[in-house]
Amino acid sequence: MKVVMIHLDGLGYNYLKKSDLSYIKSLGGYLHRMSVYPGYFPNEVSLFTGLTPEQHKMEDLFVFDPASSPFKSNLSLLIPKKLFRLASYFYDYETYININPPKRHFQKFVPVSKIPPRDFDDSFPSLLIEKGLKFEYINSLHFNTDIIKKAIRDNDCVYAMDSTYDTLLHKHGTEKIIKTDIDNTIKKIHKFLLKKYNDDFYLILLSDHGMIPVHTKIKLDLNDKDNLFFVDSTILRVWSNKNYQLNSTGAELYDSKEFSNGPFKYYKKFLAEPGYLFSPNFFQGHKNIMGMHGYKSTNSPHDAFALIHTPKYKKQHNANASIIDIAPTILKIFNMKSPTEMGGRSLL
Repeated sequence: MKVVMIHLDGLGYNYLKKSDLSYIKSLGGYLHRMSVYPGYFPNEVSLFTGLTPEQHKMEDLFVFDPASSPFKSNLSLLIPKKLFRLASYFYDYETYININPPKRHFQKFVPVSKIPPRDFDDSFPSLLIEKGLKFEYINSLHFNTDIIKKAIRDNDCVYAMDSTYDTLLHKHGTEKIIKTDIDNTIKKIHKFLLKKYNDDFYLILLSDHGMIPVHTKIKLDLNDKDNLFFVDSTILRVWSNKNYQLNSTGAELYDSKEFSNGPFKYYKKFLAEPGYLFSPNFFQGHKNIMGMHGYKSTNSPHDAFALIHTPKYKKQHNANASIIDIAPTILKIFNMKSPTEMGGRSLL
């Protein structure tokens, strides 16, 4: 049995339905509208582990942890900002490459994990490998079908990530149909599977979020030295001693805590409403972004999708699912029992 998973990053359920991806939409199987969680990192963890954010406790890509920061010395403030990215490689924190905060924030925050979720001990790839099965992850902005075909021949399960739609929909938004070569690439992979393995394979196409058009920026003043900020595109976290108030519409208080000790007394987490964007933020700065994800997901353009295809399925059926259902589904294909802590269900 071969399992080929193609992750089409940024391609949501709604956009897929209205797209010109005719070959993908012709594949028999179950097309699931898949609910996801707010933020960026929790969905990747939930996809690979089958755990909810409440279980894996990795809701944010960066966490407040000054004691663990490799840049905690005040001498680090003397480093030119551009060199922080180079230094981050030395400290094995490649995730720093993706952000561009004020320098003082490097002293306070570290990535929640040095390893990707697919390598976690309780992820479905790790469980497959533990059983003696072969797994390969391919990360490429543009698919190379020859690389994928070789990976399929050499492994039991292949997971290939493509960021074409994520890149284009951030830049152009979701109003227009964007032409790509993705449909033709999926066709080539599918034809290869049919010729080589007959009906002994599963082709699973999926995403971990959709995209929502951005219409309003929530402008922030990050020069306020009384507060410490971490600003994702759709999430604002604030540590303060003065009980910070966000004087703007377009965001809701998502979490709050009061501390009896430590450097700060208050913590607040704000989540932008769909279509709103915090600006500046540590990922896009002040740039104009046409499409964004990281919002709440309930029957919205932000919903992801999962299409589970095998040749025995002749027609396409619609269904609903959660992102935590992917891991137990893969384990069931390989006749493996899901760990009891997995909150999802098999979609088969």
